[in-house]
Amino acid sequence: MCVLEIGCIISEQCLNFVMRLFTLDIELNKGKTSEKVSRALERSVERFRIDYQENRLGFFELPADRSSCALAQHWAKETPKDITDVLLIGIGGSDLGVRMLCQALQKTGAGKRLHFLSAPDPDSVSEILSRLDWRRTLVNVVSKSGNTLEPISLLLAIWPSMKKTLGKRAKERVVVTTEEQEKSKLFCLAKEEGFRILPFPPSIGGRFSALALSSLYPAALAGIDIRGLLSGAKAMMDDVLTKTTYSLPAQYAAAMYAAIERGGSIHVCMPYAARLDAFAVWYRQLWAESLGKTVRGKRIGPTPIAGTGPVDQHSQLQLYQDGPQDKVITFIEIDRWEKDMRLAFAWKNMPLDGLAGTKLSTIMKAERLGVAEALHDAGCPTLTITIPTLNAFHLGSLCFFYEVSVVLLGYMLGVDPFDQPGVEAAKRATAKRLLTC
Repeated sequence: MCVLEIGCIISEQCLNFVMRLFTLDIELNKGKTSEKVSRALERSVERFRIDYQENRLGFFELPADRSSCALAQHWAKETPKDITDVLLIGIGGSDLGVRMLCQALQKTGAGKRLHFLSAPDPDSVSEILSRLDWRRTLVNVVSKSGNTLEPISLLLAIWPSMKKTLGKRAKERVVVTTEEQEKSKLFCLAKEEGFRILPFPPSIGGRFSALALSSLYPAALAGIDIRGLLSGAKAMMDDVLTKTTYSLPAQYAAAMYAAIERGGSIHVCMPYAARLDAFAVWYRQLWAESLGKTVRGKRIGPTPIAGTGPVDQHSQLQLYQDGPQDKVITFIEIDRWEKDMRLAFAWKNMPLDGLAGTKLSTIMKAERLGVAEALHDAGCPTLTITIPTLNAFHLGSLCFFYEVSVVLLGYMLGVDPFDQPGVEAAKRATAKRLLTC
């Protein structure tokens, strides 16, 4: 069930719905939150409601956008049958969302093999050029603005090799996903070269695009159930619209705000499932770019950490346990695994007795519970998200949960969760450096 210490938003009415999506268990260790959290949450939810009614939340419309899903599936089906591999060129939200979806959901042997290029690293580009057969490869270049240095430079780097191999047919093997406007250099290049163009929704930022057409298209090429993704997100969307301050994202945002108020400036996302490692990296960008801002001269924002359970029990846990008490840990665990196995036998000298017959999933759960208990005893706030099973529905629900949560938390902190002025400053500085290097 939903275990909360956010007194103002406890609601027994939400429990049946929670169990269909996932269980949110929050332990803040230090008693109920102050009235300040309650007021901040109410203001945040009200601002969210107004922004939604005035169509300022483009990402919030995605779960109900059947047209994008249909278009992604259509384009994926139209892919020539001799294509076996897809090279996705993008960076930030244009890359991390698809990586996350593929790692978590792509089945072995299903769909096309996806490869990723995000940085103009000479070794990585050379390795891709030596490994891929352009006669069997589709290239998808993704950039919302169409002016991002990395994807454009990577496309220019591989284009000569593609033309040498394919000749005039090379342009048929490139799909560009960008905003359809003349200020997009990638859009202009695509028109000039004759590449196919897939529109990037102008109202959706890159880090909020995991469920947008720009991600659904390569996910569909990978054989992922994109309808299931949107169905799960739609269930979470309904939770937000019907339960407002009692919704799962609101509860989570309030808990994280309370942790920040108590000095929890470092937020760790620690999935206990290897298939969710990339999810933690995706979360890191979502949290960092949305919340790290300067407001009226004050620097605001928690530092997100992408963790891996149980691997980081043997690398990071010592710091979390005995170091500064500035962390809040969110565990993500799976209740039912698609595949499992038992230990056939145990040696007499094993450090733990009775392991024979134990499931690997049982060991994972015991480790997660043990770490949570130890952190609790050490005074470290913890939260646990338990999803019933890792499938498209529940991953879509989880992604949308985090997207709504970060917006609500941003409003509570008084920042604009949708801009990224620091990133733009770095882009301008890089452009100047290119002229002098």
